[in-house]
Amino acid sequence: SEGDNGAVITMTVASRAADDRVFKSKAPSATRIWVKEEDKATWGNINLNSIIGFSYQEGYEYILKVKKTRILPEYSTAEELSVVYFLEKVISKSRKESVWTSEKVSYPCSVLP
Repeated sequence: SEGDNGAVITMTVASRAADDRVFKSKAPSATRIWVKEEDKATWGNINLNSIIGFSYQEGYEYILKVKKTRILPEYSTAEELSVVYFLEKVISKSRKESVWTSEKVSYPCSVLP
């Protein structure tokens, strides 16, 4: 939304990577991760590369402070490409199984397990 460009937000990264059935990749490591922004009720999944400076290890739940930056105009339908997050700080990294919300309605795009 207008005005959220460069906003610093808190984001939770789930301990399990997102299923890559739709976004086929030959990369051996996780390429998509489940995230939940502080003001969202549901989890969504994004490309791991969307969080600049973040090193993901499956099996750990992270709480991150990130700067959310829109790199394409607001009217772009390519939400996946239009938002990147710059890692400001890893607030916590815990070895745990993430607790999912009942519906995994995804943003910016849907890849349900």
